Parts: sequence; C-alpha cells; structure tokens
Amino acid sequence: MGLGRMNLPTVPWHPEPLDALRRRYPAALVALVSPVDVANGRARAPSKDPACVFDTVDGLRLIVSRERFDDGRILIHISASFQDLGDALKDIDSEDAPAVMDLIVHAWQTISQSTQTPTLVAISPGGVPHFVVEQTH
Repeated sequence: MGLGRMNLPTVPWHPEPLDALRRRYPAALVALVSPVDVANGRARAPSKDPACVFDTVDGLRLIVSRERFDDGRILIHISASFQDLGDALKDIDSEDAPAVMDLIVHAWQTISQSTQTPTLVAISPGGVPHFVVEQTH
C-alpha cells in the first residue's frame, strides 16, 4: 500500500505566528513531489506532511509544496482552506471570491516573502482553491 492511500492522520490545526511560519517555509520546498505519485498512492500527500502545512492565527491553512507536473515544469503548489469555514469555500458568493483569493495570495506572499503572484489553476469539488507559481530561488 502506498503512502497516499494510507490512512495517515491529518496534520492537527496548529496556528503559528508569522515569523515562525516564515522560518519554516523553506522546509516545505525541500522535497520534489509528483502529483501522479500522490494520486496513485506511491507518495505522501503534502497535506499529510507537517513541513508543508502552514496554519495562520487568522484561521487560514495553506498547504505548500514543490511539484513536478506532467509537462516537466517544477512549480510551487499552494492550496488553502479556512479552519472555521470547513467546506464553506465552495459556497462563497462570486462577489466575495476575488477578495478571498486575494487574501490567500497575500498570505502566501507574506509567509514566503515573495512578490510573485500565484495563478489560480483549479478549485476542487470540495471548494479548495489551488494555485501555482514558479520557484525563483
């Protein structure tokens, strides 16, 4: 049985101050993840790796990983959820969506100390937005 299919526990909610999140950020980019291997159960999902999970004191959880995509590109993948909203992201009114996406992008920029702007590439059926950005360093 591969790691992705194992019933690994979810990383417990653990909000940290910004300086702690910034110090931990480089560790999230050490491993190179294959989304195909994760989907096929051959690798652990970044959401199960504490090094990739960033909980803010504002209730936002970012999952950050460095991934090799099918086309050979290596990108930073960012997904987001809110502790107090659960699945409510999927029900966000279209008028509110840009502000929520901006909040997620700003949180990543603040933690990563990057001026890059991630691109929204998908929103999962569960309402989780997924962004990518090129790694510059």
